[in-house]
Amino acid sequence: MDGNERTHDSALRRSSPPPAPAFRLGFVAGFLLFLLAGLAVWPALSRPPVRQPIRFNHELHADAGLECLDCHPGVETAAGPGLPRNAVCADCHEEALTDSTEEAKLVDYLQRGEQVPWVPLFRKAAHVFFPHRRHVGSARLECSTCHADTGERSEPPPFPPMWLTMQECIDCHTTNQVPNDCTRCHR
Repeated sequence: MDGNERTHDSALRRSSPPPAPAFRLGFVAGFLLFLLAGLAVWPALSRPPVRQPIRFNHELHADAGLECLDCHPGVETAAGPGLPRNAVCADCHEEALTDSTEEAKLVDYLQRGEQVPWVPLFRKAAHVFFPHRRHVGSARLECSTCHADTGERSEPPPFPPMWLTMQECIDCHTTNQVPNDCTRCHR
């Protein structure tokens, strides 16, 4: 190879195309995957976990034959579901039924006449109006539609088991032929 060929080869190398498209495609795909994963976990990272005063066992109560409405009577008649009141718990737990330390906490609240300070798990923006009575009482949606497997959990979840977005609400309304007028849900 003479000097002219070497000069020509090095000029070709300098003007060679950028890395193969497969490399760029892999990089872009990896970046998009990273971005989507970040968006999926963002809600859990953007607020602290909910800690209930008592580790309530939904599964145990469901297995005993209680329905969601037994402890959350507001779902059929009110805008909000309502958190369980002491009177509901006192029907069975005025005295301890087991040696559970969690049940002992409940009995202590009941005996002191102090309402159990349950912490709402689901939160919505102040401008969003979500009437449970329309969705459960009128439309007869199952609680698990929005609350997933809550009734099957032996411990309270630290985060909602489902992250509900406006798009999910719109999709549900569209599927069920319910109007999507903005003022129905945003006030």
